Amino acid sequence: MNLKIVTLSLSLLTTTAVSFAQSNNSRNCFMEYKEPGYRGHGDSSDRSCKNTSVSKVKFGPITLLRSTRYKMCDPQLPSVGEDVYADDIYTYIGKFMGITDDEKVSVKDRLGKWSTVNPDDLIVTNGCDNVFCVGDYTSIKNGKNAVVYGFNKKGKILVLVIEEGYNRTTVEQSELLYGGGCTDRFCTDDKVILSSQPNTIYHITGFYGDGSVSIFNHKNFSTSVVHTCDLALVKRAECWGTYRPQQTNFCKK
Repeated sequence: MNLKIVTLSLSLLTTTAVSFAQSNNSRNCFMEYKEPGYRGHGDSSDRSCKNTSVSKVKFGPITLLRSTRYKMCDPQLPSVGEDVYADDIYTYIGKFMGITDDEKVSVKDRLGKWSTVNPDDLIVTNGCDNVFCVGDYTSIKNGKNAVVYGFNKKGKILVLVIEEGYNRTTVEQSELLYGGGCTDRFCTDDKVILSSQPNTIYHITGFYGDGSVSIFNHKNFSTSVVHTCDLALVKRAECWGTYRPQQTNFCKK
């Protein structure tokens, strides 16, 4: 079996879902601004972001604006000898040994048997996709809290579900809450009202990749997921510098 030198650039393996870079010393670059217990997308919880710049990123059908304070980096393949996992359920398959001439990942299992794996099947437990990073605390749209644990190149995200004893499961990116940033209509921490409840003020806790919005009611401590057009702005959050979305009233779905 012919193995390529492991410093090979993996540009040929790049997909539109997630890019896997070769392992290097910058593996933890996305953790540069990590806060205790929460790297988070807590842009809005950090008042120092008030005058920060923002960048645009596609998140499902919406364009998300987020703080540029958080440095992102691509997931990286393991170094030679590191454990390799695959499949949606994070199955151990052996030690990473290199890249073959036909761009497969070579692994050696516990019995010393060599095999090859399609890089699209690997779960890589470091780095970021275009929105989330390993270690992020988030919520799944079913209401359960989770921690981002890894990515594969098919666009799936492996998460640990907190309420299920950190049970592993894979979800689509659009099912996870991004608790920060702005859309073209609202920003995280904005105070809003629902068209059906104009006398109750909610605040926005984040956005899902399908375009829906998570809102929190301080009176009864409840969280709801609603369509963005069901909301109208009451008060803008202070954290977003000069960025001010213009479409802030109820709209047609």
